[in-house]
Amino acid sequence: MPDDRNVALVLGVKGSPFYQALACGAKAEAKKLDLSLKVSAPEQFAADSQVPVVNAVRAQNPAVAAVVPTDAQALVPPVRQLTQAGTRVVTVDQTLSNTKLPESQVITSNVHGGELAADKLAKELGER
Repeated sequence: MPDDRNVALVLGVKGSPFYQALACGAKAEAKKLDLSLKVSAPEQFAADSQVPVVNAVRAQNPAVAAVVPTDAQALVPPVRQLTQAGTRVVTVDQTLSNTKLPESQVITSNVHGGELAADKLAKELGER
């Protein structure tokens, strides 16, 4: 049975500024909520590097795991095993080919982000 206070975050790769920022925000929120957060990441952004990390997280039996899947197909089996062990899974930044497997997904809209960036740039340039 998963411990409700233990949560996990599996990043796409170690050392990425984007994923470091994600981990920083997750740690701050976990502290506010009095949760024990374990952040893990593979050395490379590759399924063969990430699958063992996800399997190690499963062994820790977290209540919730947020996972950045490095491969939409290859991460389905380990994520399925996580859910079968009772861990609630949320995918972050990337999706799985089986979109029904995670309970939720956190995905940004790059189109909307581009629109916001263009609007800001236009304002900074004086909308010529």
